[in-house]
Amino acid sequence: GNAAVEVYSPREQKILHTLVQHSARINCVRVFENDSASYLISAASDGTISIWSIKDDIHTPLVKFAGHEDSITCLSGVIDRQFIIFATTGNDSSIKLWKIDVTSNPDKCEPKNFYSHDLKTGLAFTLHVVRWPENFLTLFYAGENCKINIIKIASEEGDEWKQLES
Repeated sequence: GNAAVEVYSPREQKILHTLVQHSARINCVRVFENDSASYLISAASDGTISIWSIKDDIHTPLVKFAGHEDSITCLSGVIDRQFIIFATTGNDSSIKLWKIDVTSNPDKCEPKNFYSHDLKTGLAFTLHVVRWPENFLTLFYAGENCKINIIKIASEEGDEWKQLES
């Protein structure tokens, strides 16, 4: 497998950029855009997550970190003016929610794992994060139990989040 993200131009029919940060196959890539910036997040079989800023067609690596103890298989998230909030799941039977301040200095870009959900021995095959105007998140995931699981997570004061219901 390829351990790089290749940015391809259909119009030019060629690879424009090759982004290398992982040491194993990349399983998921998502692009997040707000009014002022764009970001690319990739997750891989080596359990790492890489975040890139994209400006004027220049892809700058911001941070690479160990997100899971095993292969990451799915990634979803949302962005607003200040934060990217994203979820990852993988072969370590966990779902993790991450928060990164995109207004901070890129040299101090530090993702914070603010919520974890233990699937015990199961796997989530897909997941999706929705942020509602009332300042709570809903995490949807499909797992081995043949159900769509829904977890509502509400914001408390500051950066603290708690599971309201599932």
